[in-house]
Amino acid sequence: MLTRDTGWRQGDLLTQETAAKLTALSGVVGKKHRVVVTTHDGDLPHDGEISVEVIAAEIVTGVNPQFSYAKNPRTLHLGKLHLGYAIAGGESIVIELRHGERCAVPKSEFEEHAARDGNASPPVDAKRALKQWLAARYGLTGIPKRLRGSVAKVRKREEHGRAADRENPSTRSEISGRPVLRLGRATVGGASGERSMHAVDICGVRRHRGRRAGA
Repeated sequence: MLTRDTGWRQGDLLTQETAAKLTALSGVVGKKHRVVVTTHDGDLPHDGEISVEVIAAEIVTGVNPQFSYAKNPRTLHLGKLHLGYAIAGGESIVIELRHGERCAVPKSEFEEHAARDGNASPPVDAKRALKQWLAARYGLTGIPKRLRGSVAKVRKREEHGRAADRENPSTRSEISGRPVLRLGRATVGGASGERSMHAVDICGVRRHRGRRAGA
């Protein structure tokens, strides 16, 4: 079993040769993958932990900013700009981690077959981003049941609005020679009595504000 003087740390990479020997990763790891240890440093040697959690990460060509610094709770890019894994020779690689690719490897098997890639070392920023990403996944806030209906209505209305905008990209209309910003797409009255109605949706509640043109 792993002891407290183990050299393994969260964020370490396994060598590709030894990663392929692990049963949980059989047929998963290829030339474009690197296996990352995600178990916390303190849990690796703990007697109560019977497995080591790893993620088979895919090597990608570039960093998507939307997936960096734990912005996305399901996907993480660890790449260049001080976030990449430094490889011997001064190069670095960009890897994509997905929570859906997590695997649990029995400690006995991990200790027997796994070997740490001493040529790949994550910088401090990368390890910090990995910790934040792992914590954010389990810190997601659920939507209360009583609000799910309202949220669904708002999302449906937003989708309908985006579809309407695609059909008619113009957001301005001419009334009596004056451009009017269509906030609620409702204009009533005519000639000198024209009036713009602005509709604002807040959690499914529609509120109208009226203003006479030229006022």
